[in-house]
Amino acid sequence: MFWNQDVLGWEGMIRIDDHAYQWLGFSSQSLDIANITSTQITPTRTIFTYDAGPAQLTATFLSPIERSDPVKQSMPFSYVSLDIKFTDGLQHRVQVYMDISGEWVTPSTSDIITWSTSTAGTSSSSFHQIQRTESQALVEAGDRAEDTTAVFGARSGPSVSVVVAEGSSSRHQFITNGAISGGLTPPAKMGNPYPVFTVVQDLGNISVTTSPVVFAIGVYRNPSILSTTTMSTGETQSQNRAPLFAASLSSISDVMDTFLSDFPNAKSRADDTDSLILNAAGNISEPYKDIVSLAARQTMASTELTIANGTDGRWNMSDIKMFMKDVGDSSRVNPVEKIYASFPFFLFINSTYAGQLLSPLLELQDSSSNDQAFAARDLGLSYPQASETDMKHEQQVEHTSSMLIMTYAHARVSGDGTLISRHYSLLRKWAEYLIGLTMNPPDSTTVEGAIYTNSTNLIIKGIIALKAMSEISNAVSLTNDASRYSLFASTFMDQWIALIQTSSKASHLPPSLGGGVPVV
Repeated sequence: MFWNQDVLGWEGMIRIDDHAYQWLGFSSQSLDIANITSTQITPTRTIFTYDAGPAQLTATFLSPIERSDPVKQSMPFSYVSLDIKFTDGLQHRVQVYMDISGEWVTPSTSDIITWSTSTAGTSSSSFHQIQRTESQALVEAGDRAEDTTAVFGARSGPSVSVVVAEGSSSRHQFITNGAISGGLTPPAKMGNPYPVFTVVQDLGNISVTTSPVVFAIGVYRNPSILSTTTMSTGETQSQNRAPLFAASLSSISDVMDTFLSDFPNAKSRADDTDSLILNAAGNISEPYKDIVSLAARQTMASTELTIANGTDGRWNMSDIKMFMKDVGDSSRVNPVEKIYASFPFFLFINSTYAGQLLSPLLELQDSSSNDQAFAARDLGLSYPQASETDMKHEQQVEHTSSMLIMTYAHARVSGDGTLISRHYSLLRKWAEYLIGLTMNPPDSTTVEGAIYTNSTNLIIKGIIALKAMSEISNAVSLTNDASRYSLFASTFMDQWIALIQTSSKASHLPPSLGGGVPVV
């Protein structure tokens, strides 16, 4: 997971006429390995096609990108679907198997885990829930939230069984019998007896699946994040925020029922989303389609849509915020440079999401206790705790410009002026800061880590930000401010062009106007 090489147990097998093939994971059992014949990656899916004896098996990993339904987008679950076709046209007896391990909730083999297994009853789904017996809320260990719950299951039915068993025994039973028996009872040490959480679906005799075999898998936390919000008095207050789906679905059973029953519609929406994104990316270039296909799910997976209770104790549906974790080289909360890099994607998918990403950054800094003239670089160093109080950093021009540009872009694309109206004083403070430093920025560190005197890129970015502030002022009918910031932007632009002409002796722009080399 992320940058470590911890084990994350996930096994998939198919049994055809009493002969088992492995298509996912690594097993200590002796069995044939299905041969991958093709791989396809789209913005919402990764699709593998295998040859498994006489069968062609297509496994699709679908992580929905919900463009118009934030509640569905807030469900941190994915589908794994299997389509099976026999190349000889004959009927064959088929069972499919999948399991996950306790490593989905802890990297430590000495940790004690517990679980519950739900089968049918009042629910239309059968599933496992796994968590640690002892955990600290809102803290990570080994890139896993300590208080996370892993969920894995399928639609209920007479051919579906969900059992918890010791790993090697479970897999051996399926290979030998096509079924699992003799389950473990909680709690247990994660590494010994190494429980695995299985779902087996017996398809009977088939020549082709008439509909996909579907599994659902995911992890969730409640609360999702601890954030600091600004009250109407201007003071700040910490609050636990829940995943947005908790406001409309009261139990994880409801979530699984909703998620699994929605698979046909989710697949159709994913088809539309893939087409929309790939058609737009294809207008740039074919390689760009590949880049976007690789990045789209990673971008969405780094975010969480959340909600909090209002002062009356009820869910405040007007207080929906999105938080982003830096899943690159840190665990920072709402890192401005990562949001800035992904912002065109959010504007394209759903501009409301873009505003919900900006809102926590704007709200925390628009408080009476914030005397900092420039924008913060994030909301905290350790997700999921968005409670930054020391917002000083060395990328002042970079992040201040980014915030002004993004706030204007959101208002322009969405047509929603709420953020620019609510936080105009804060935005104006940032613009005033840029007036004093844009043409003569300090030895600022760029987001790439270089330190330049009079950075060419930082200067032009500050100019663009001032022009964005002019447009923001126009949008809220403050024409004097609009004229002032527009004048600064145009004046600085003329100066920048003049400096470029005197500083550049090559066919490309120099990194620094006046220096040309990084400060070391």
